[in-house]
Amino acid sequence: MTELEEKKYIKFKVAATFMILGLLSFSFALLGPLIIEISKIREMLDDKMRSENLNNIHALVSE
Repeated sequence: MTELEEKKYIKFKVAATFMILGLLSFSFALLGPLIIEISKIREMLDDKMRSENLNNIHALVSE
């Protein structure tokens, strides 16, 4: 491998590394809000299940 080919190969590796890092940071930037929304939905479902459980307990106690 000549010196010119080695330099091109090193430049290619550096460019590929930065491209992969850019794609990873972009995907994490997209995943952040999605994870927050999923946690909000999960909290809402947990609250709903708690209220249903309380209603069931009240119904059982009143019988």
